[in-house]
Amino acid sequence: MKDLNVDIFTWIRKNIASCRYNLVGSGFNEPVLEKFGIDLSYDSYRKDSKDAPSMFKRAVADLYGLEEENVISTAGGTGGIFLANAYLQGRVKKMFIPAPEYEPMYRVPESLGIKVDYRTPSIDEIRKSEDSGFEFTNPNNPKGTMIDKDYLNSILEEADQGTLKIYSDETFRAFSNENPPGSIFNGNENVIVSNTMTKFYGLGSFRVGWIAAGGKVSQEIGRIKDLVTAENSGYSLWVASQALKNRKKFQEYARPLLDKNRSILKEFVESRNDLTWINPEFGSIAYIEYKGKTSSLDIAKKAMEMEKVLIVPGEYFNHNHGFRICYTCTSDVLKEGLEKLGKVIS
Repeated sequence: MKDLNVDIFTWIRKNIASCRYNLVGSGFNEPVLEKFGIDLSYDSYRKDSKDAPSMFKRAVADLYGLEEENVISTAGGTGGIFLANAYLQGRVKKMFIPAPEYEPMYRVPESLGIKVDYRTPSIDEIRKSEDSGFEFTNPNNPKGTMIDKDYLNSILEEADQGTLKIYSDETFRAFSNENPPGSIFNGNENVIVSNTMTKFYGLGSFRVGWIAAGGKVSQEIGRIKDLVTAENSGYSLWVASQALKNRKKFQEYARPLLDKNRSILKEFVESRNDLTWINPEFGSIAYIEYKGKTSSLDIAKKAMEMEKVLIVPGEYFNHNHGFRICYTCTSDVLKEGLEKLGKVIS
């Protein structure tokens, strides 16, 4: 295993405590869960504790239309990224990963010795590339936008034919206004997806996520998991299963704030002639690109040093001249933070 350093995590840990305007929080802070119909009583949990893993699998399967055997619980979203790539190691000779992309999505396969090709391949390239894989977040992290539907259908067809293995992290799909929220998982053994309870549900401290994989693949990933984390916390799975069942209540909480904040961000970007973006359909993140030669890391450092505004530079998404803005904060914090950031960019 090669040396691994995830710079985005280091950057956030270094600056989070001293920032005044936190624009890196891509998920909600843990809410008062009782308000969402969730029982946190440990006595209640003890009555169900033997069945907590099955409860969680059933909750995921019911929401997404899966079979329980397709579901493997993970230690959050990052745990899912590692397990998926650990399975793909030795099964793909080359992994296509387009930029910009969430740093662990390319750092993990690199660390496992998988050859990474940083671009979106054409379908002809996929057909000519023996034992290749395609790895991506959907919606994209940092852009917050969905993969092109026609291209997605084409690569899913290649997976069906056995010429491509697909792994997609669907963390931000949970922010969709749809019910169910949707997934590209179709039961094919060449398609793996992962998700987490950390962002939309705000359950970061519970460290729960999941992988959906078909047939023998789910069994293989389960065996790899036994080497890393074995079982998840039963209490965490019990709480997470309740959150999934109460998804609509989380939507009622999230939608008004995110719609308002997205409008604030849209007004900020479109009022300037030095910034561009693609307005995401939903979610909590967006990627802003800018004109000029200054590196995004330098801009992020200056924003933190001068105005205590914390953003994530494009360098941590394998891309320059851009930065990720997260808008799960209060509207006042977002508006003031963007005003301060605008001064730094200017």
